[in-house]
This record gives sequence, structure tokens and C-alpha cells, in this order.
Amino acid sequence: MRLRLRLDAGQRRLTAQPHLPVAAIAHVCGFTSPSHFARRFREDFGCTPVQWRQRSCAHP
Repeated sequence: MRLRLRLDAGQRRLTAQPHLPVAAIAHVCGFTSPSHFARRFREDFGCTPVQWRQRSCAHP
């Protein structure tokens, strides 16, 4: 459950703070490794954090 909350927070930040690098968002959300964040993000949301950001920023 805690992991899901951190992933949800990361998902929101990717859209709300497009100037921040994915690695910084991963760190703020409690992930010690950006690659772990990206891997778990893709498993849960079906795309990478970068793809999520591109899609959500293109269609606000």
C-alpha cells in the first residue's frame, strides 16, 4: 500500500512539476533509485514516467 501511495505521488508530480527531472521526483517520493521508480511505475501504469509526462502534458 505504501508503495502505491508513493507511485501515485510521483504520477501527480510528473504532471504538476514538468521542470523537475524524473530522478528528482523519484527521490522526493522516497525511492532511492530512479530506475526502481521507473520500473515500478511502468508495472503499475503501463508506461514509463517520461512517457506519462509527455502524454499528460500534451493533453492537460
